[in-house]
Amino acid sequence: MQSSLTSNARRFVDWIRARLGSRRWLRDQAGLELAGASLLLATAAASSGCAVIYPELETPVSAPPPGAEFDPPPPPDLFYVSVARAEIPPRTRDGRPWDDTGPGAPDPFAIVFINGEELFKTPTESDSFEPTWKNATRKNYTIPKGADLKVELWNDNPINPQPICIQTVRKVRREAEETGELDLYCDGGGRIFIEFRPADARWGMGFFYELRAEGPAITRVMQHSPASRAGLRSGDQILSINGRTMTGADEKVVRSAINSNIKGGLKFEVRSSSGIKTVEVNEGPIYTSGQL
Repeated sequence: MQSSLTSNARRFVDWIRARLGSRRWLRDQAGLELAGASLLLATAAASSGCAVIYPELETPVSAPPPGAEFDPPPPPDLFYVSVARAEIPPRTRDGRPWDDTGPGAPDPFAIVFINGEELFKTPTESDSFEPTWKNATRKNYTIPKGADLKVELWNDNPINPQPICIQTVRKVRREAEETGELDLYCDGGGRIFIEFRPADARWGMGFFYELRAEGPAITRVMQHSPASRAGLRSGDQILSINGRTMTGADEKVVRSAINSNIKGGLKFEVRSSSGIKTVEVNEGPIYTSGQL
């Protein structure tokens, strides 16, 4: 570790020398001795070198395997919500085409609100009477009990955006509980289909780590993940993995110890703020509120 830092500090100083010029220039312009400047630069490079040399690493996350058991089930307030598709009538309610060019189809986008706050907005889909918004971000969201959902469907007219449909669902969790989908009818004949079901899962352990002078350490733990449920916490220093000492181990050794054993489970000995503890983590469902 120290030799790597020294080498990087030396390269950093050489880079600065090449760009700033000679010892005479430094003395004349800044009143500094090159040796002193080099020492300061080397110290700065050494003090910040770890973050550059050893970036944050992530344990593998993937789609759930076929037949996976989702134990535990999703948190009761976390739901997958998306506008699956819409059906738009061929003309506006007063009989005009949605667009004066081409087939006259609208350029629809949708906005979803929970209790009056915007939850998400789809991209615009051009010239479509049956948009599906395939490029929309798909996510889980925290939805409070008793929350109301409102969806607005708009035609993205560059001069004056036109509302196509606006619908509100009171106590949406109760309404979507049985089917996992909301089929909303609009005035004028349109329809909006919203997927609303318990949170979708990813699969893995759900933690991030980095190498430090004293060895690997946990940097982040994903919420509602096996690592979180097992008790791993940000800042925990990893002392051993499945009985193999990790103190002073390089990146290749640490990655191998984690990735080659991840399917069978990992047994960590970690040093936390409360002392040394043993934590066992197995792959399982991760119910993230971020992008899926």
